[in-house]
Amino acid sequence: GGVGKTRIAIELARMTTEGFPDGTWIVDLGPVGDPAAVVSAVATTLSLSLRPGKSMLESIVEALSDRRELLILDNCEHLIESVSELVEAVVPQCPRVTVLATSREPIGAPGERVVRVSSLEPEEAVELFYARAQALDDSLARTASGAETVGVICRRLDGIPLAIELAASRVRSLSLEDLALRLHDRFRLLRGSGRGAAERHQTLRATVSWSYQLLSDVEQTVFNRLSVFAGGFDLSAAEAVCGDLEESAREDIIDIVASLVDKSMVAMDRTGSVTRYRLLETLRQYGEERLADGEDTASTRNRHLEHYLAMSVDARAIEMGPRQVEGDLDFEREWDNIRAAVSWATDSNQLADADALLWATFPFAVLRTRYEAGDWASSLLELETSEATSSGRVTVVAAAFAMFAAD
Repeated sequence: GGVGKTRIAIELARMTTEGFPDGTWIVDLGPVGDPAAVVSAVATTLSLSLRPGKSMLESIVEALSDRRELLILDNCEHLIESVSELVEAVVPQCPRVTVLATSREPIGAPGERVVRVSSLEPEEAVELFYARAQALDDSLARTASGAETVGVICRRLDGIPLAIELAASRVRSLSLEDLALRLHDRFRLLRGSGRGAAERHQTLRATVSWSYQLLSDVEQTVFNRLSVFAGGFDLSAAEAVCGDLEESAREDIIDIVASLVDKSMVAMDRTGSVTRYRLLETLRQYGEERLADGEDTASTRNRHLEHYLAMSVDARAIEMGPRQVEGDLDFEREWDNIRAAVSWATDSNQLADADALLWATFPFAVLRTRYEAGDWASSLLELETSEATSSGRVTVVAAAFAMFAAD
């Protein structure tokens, strides 16, 4: 993780656009937690509709059969089997489609060519460190002794770009010598904690653990809770999920999130007037582990569910009026989180909330052909018992998507 697979894939896409006249498509599978949702995620990215009498996978294969395009499946490691099934269906029947997958392990599909992404060469690693460090502190001079220390730091980080960037973010508060010393202590403390794992993964875990332990207690708590988000989130969502902290009033969340951004633990994306935040996948997984260690997972995911249920109800009301485009954008922006909320509600047997969330998203799912909503409805119907029977709304959703499938 963090070696630069996604960046390489995107750069390769830019370099080869002329070779794929029907386009290049990037499907980010990082936020997708359900293996059954892989096909739907690909169909959504490609803007494909379900064809009568065919499954969604068959519909994808049929649509791509005469195209010449590049399909990038990004962050596949947690969905290997589902991605492999998709690739095995697409490649033989779509001879002019090239699939490029990024993953921490091979997909295992026939005909696969595995390209190992190596760490940075020593000179490249040093250049990356200085580029990131001097962007944060332009007073950092490049001296012969300093470059030697940076070389030591980069070697101990195995040349992994993410680890180097996390280390470089500390130059505002630590000297290069102190940085090298702390890094050495943390590596020694954590080395061997992941038996059987690749050495570079253990090194990355040590780097993340080191950065994590430099956070204050309240920052660690907020970071852990932010790991429940799938994809991006806005400040109101962060306040809803983290706002019951005893150590901090709700209005302080903005300062804590800003501090996490400064410390490179949270990324910020600004498009026009919209600001969103996200955790890199490696960091998100680390935060999930720490959240589970504190036995805070259920209450945090419940707050996540409550927030996105309320958000979906509001967005549906907007979508059904003259501001439909605005409501559509709200659903589009938060769909990954809505998927995660539905999954949690179903898994934790909160069927009433799952029912309400499914109904709130129904118009958008129909208009934007999000067929996985039909799968959610079918799953909920299977969970019905005499003690917990859903409303007729779930049946309406399931029937609507069955009709679209000519069932």
